[in-house]
This record gives sequence, structure tokens and C-alpha cells, in this order.
Amino acid sequence: LKENVYTRCVREDPNRKNLLYAGTETGVYVSFDNGDHWQSLQLNLPVTPVHDLQVKKDLQELVIATHGRGFWVLDDLTPLYQINDSMANAKQWLYQPRVAIRMEGKQLTEEKAAEIHLQEGTNAPNGMIVNYYFRQRPKGEIKLVFYTAAGDSIIAFSNKNDKHGNKLKGDDKFYKGPEKDTEVLTADSGMNRFVWDMNYPHTRLFDEEWWYNDALAGPKAMPGNYSVRLMKGDTLLMQKNFSIVLNPKVNATQTDLQAQFDLMMQLNKEMNTITTSIIKIRSVREQVNGFTNSFGDSTKIKSLKAVAKPLLDSLKAIEDTLIQVKAIAGEDVLRFPMQMIERMCALQDFIRSADSRPPMQQYEVVNVLTARTNTYLKRLDAILLKQVRAFNVEVARLNLPVVDPARGLK
Repeated sequence: LKENVYTRCVREDPNRKNLLYAGTETGVYVSFDNGDHWQSLQLNLPVTPVHDLQVKKDLQELVIATHGRGFWVLDDLTPLYQINDSMANAKQWLYQPRVAIRMEGKQLTEEKAAEIHLQEGTNAPNGMIVNYYFRQRPKGEIKLVFYTAAGDSIIAFSNKNDKHGNKLKGDDKFYKGPEKDTEVLTADSGMNRFVWDMNYPHTRLFDEEWWYNDALAGPKAMPGNYSVRLMKGDTLLMQKNFSIVLNPKVNATQTDLQAQFDLMMQLNKEMNTITTSIIKIRSVREQVNGFTNSFGDSTKIKSLKAVAKPLLDSLKAIEDTLIQVKAIAGEDVLRFPMQMIERMCALQDFIRSADSRPPMQQYEVVNVLTARTNTYLKRLDAILLKQVRAFNVEVARLNLPVVDPARGLK
């Protein structure tokens, strides 16, 4: 340290020999060689006197006490433990993740904390923290793919696609606002961090503005052993194994949690079927309306409209059983009844509300909702098979051009 740096405390990390932390009059420093060399560990800590610091051995966190700035915690010291010559000379590196605790809770983003003028500290990141390093910013797609101990793929995250697999909007050539998508990877030179919330894939999204989208989240991963792979495109760069452990405050058994997980996966599958059907209904309606409305002279397609109307009416009737289209906010379901997707979302929220075995009533409700949904979806299949075919047959009989550049001018 410089001669003018006043040191108030020095602590050795109990998890790694010769790793020292120093609290000074202006911040925190770290040494990897038992004090021979020091470097700043300031990060987002403001300039402030650090009067004491301690390492939480089991959680692998550094806790500091400042004079006038409160208590601060540096979460997840595992990258500091793993720094070595091999890592320093590597083009990329995937750090060994620490054990993740399966629990509820979330961390406010820096942007949200600033927006509400947060005066207190926020929670630690909740989930599986994955740290990875690139010597230079990589070109192309970078992915983190999570697997079960059996080698089955769970979920993948990318720097090019969102969590639903859709290409990200925007261009690196243009300025991007400060808001960060916490489910999109960063791939910058130097250290990167990603936090997996331990949830399985969400139910397929059908409307980005739908008021109940949060309830489409998949079930949380079971306690157990997993692995994560750092990929560049389809090329494996590195792989690490990790574990998820149960919150020690929870008394549920592994069997109880497995029953809860299985029921939520069953419900998630049914919800996927519904949202996919809603997408189909809206796509067909858009195509039919777009085609029929593009003709200026409606007399030429009078017979086609006669076929289109019952098709659209039938699709509307099915859509109204699958989703409450009048609800645009949570309060709206107080005056408009929930339909199949809202009921399943509400049921899934009840199932995941506690780490426990689902009661028999929840199994019964799942079976009832599934049976009703299957009835509606069979009707939809018949509509798509017969009435859509009839529409296409009528288009062919009238010999109508599918693409007509002049149609938009009429």
C-alpha cells in the first residue's frame, strides 16, 4: 500500500490462505500474496473509512463496517478464491459456482433502486450466480446452458436472444438505455456475472403486454446436482458442476418437493398448450382479416366473406374460453370471470406459494381444468381443420391473388 494510506484493519480469508483484505481510511484493498502486493477492491463502494471487516466463511461473503456509510456486503467471493496463473493466461474462463440456496426473494436492479431513491441496501442476488471471464470481447453468440445431473438440458441463456429464444431488438451501433435485461447474458471483456433464478423455462409468451405474464414462470429447480456449460455458438468452452440446496428453514422432504415440481411441470405443459392455441387463433384471425380487408371491391369476395364470418366467430368463441380478453389489469378479473389460462396461472401461484407437497384439492383442480381445456382445444382443432380449409378452398375457387402489389392502393 502507498505510504499515505492509513490502514485500520487487516483480515485473512478463512477459505484461502494468503488472501488478505485491508480496511483503510478510504476503502478496501485485497492481496493475493500474503500482503506483498495490494490492489483496490473498491467496486461500487464510495470513498469512506472502513473500520472493520469480516469474512462470512460459510456464505463466502465479505462484510465491512464503514464510518458513516453503514454496513456493506460483497457477495460471492469465489472468483477471488479461484484466481491463478491458468485463469490469468486463459482467453476465457468459467468460474466454479458456489452452492446456491433454493429460496424465494429477489434483488432490486440498480436502475430500479435509483428510480425509487432507495436509501437502504438491497438484497443479495437470489439464484445460481455464474461468473465468467473473457480476455477480449467475443464475437458471435455466447450461451450459458444449464443441465441436470443426468445430462438433460434445462434452460439456455444467450447474449443474442431473450429467454424465449427471440432475437434481441436493437443494434450495438446505437446507444442502449441504462435498463438491463437480467435474463440476457453480458459478453464483455473482463468479468461477467449472470444469475439464474433456478426456474425452468416459462410458458410460451403470447403477448408481451399481458397483465399476468409473471405467473407464466416455470417451476423452480429441485435441490440436487447440476452443471452449467459456457458455449460459443455450439462450441463448448468450459463446464462446471454445482449444487442447489434447500433453504435450511424449510422442513419439506425431497419427496414433497418432487411432488410439487411434477405437478407444476404438468400444469406448465397444459399452459403451454393454451398459449400456443391463443397464438394460432390470433394468427389465423389476423391473416383472414388482412386478406379479406385488402380487397377494395367487396362484391368480388362476397362468397369468401360468407365463409370467413363463421370462421372468425368460431375462433372468437374458443378464444373467449381460453383467455379473458377484457382483462387488461389484475383488478379486471374482479368483474370479468377468469378463463382457462388465468385460472391455471392462479393455481400455479398457489402451488408455488410454499415449499410443500400439494394437497389433493390442487390435483383435482388441475384435472378439472385440463379436462375442460381439452374439450375446447378439440373444438379448435376441428375449426382449424375444416373451416380454415374451407376458407382456403374458396380463395382458390375465386382464383384470388395471394400477393397483389396494387391491393394496398385500393
